[in-house]
Amino acid sequence: MRFNDRGLLPAIIQHAETGEVLTLAYMDAQALRRTLEGPDVWFYSRSRGTLWHKGETSGNYLKVHSAVADCDSDAILVKVRPTGPACHTGQESCFHNPASDTEEGHELDEGPGVVEELFDTIRDRKLHPTEGSYTASLFGPDATASPRRSSKRPARWPSRASEAMQTEPPRKAPT
Repeated sequence: MRFNDRGLLPAIIQHAETGEVLTLAYMDAQALRRTLEGPDVWFYSRSRGTLWHKGETSGNYLKVHSAVADCDSDAILVKVRPTGPACHTGQESCFHNPASDTEEGHELDEGPGVVEELFDTIRDRKLHPTEGSYTASLFGPDATASPRRSSKRPARWPSRASEAMQTEPPRKAPT
């Protein structure tokens, strides 16, 4: 494994059954060795400057299921079976705060809802074309006609998109 200049390795912790990312923490060589030996995950606490046995204080241990290095061996993905919430706030995952673009204040959307929103926007541009709309221009002067082809897109995409606009509502992703 390749540790950074501070001797640390980013460790992505993922729930072994659900695939949910639970946390991102750092390991030094000793934490990595103890984690790979099992049964629990160990980190290096940057704030305390010491080895940290996750769950030692809270009782919420992360039981190691598997571990794999990334393609450059400078990060590790550890799949775990948690015995309780992974976050110190009591949340299942440390990733529970919506991200926002601090300059604009816009929340970043995530997940399958984005695809449905995009589909609805494209359909709206087709049904209610407006002057200057790039998306509406893809459908040509007559919004009910097939979209114009552009050298920037594969030839098959416009007809499939046009067919989908006419026949298929967006599919809900399984939850």
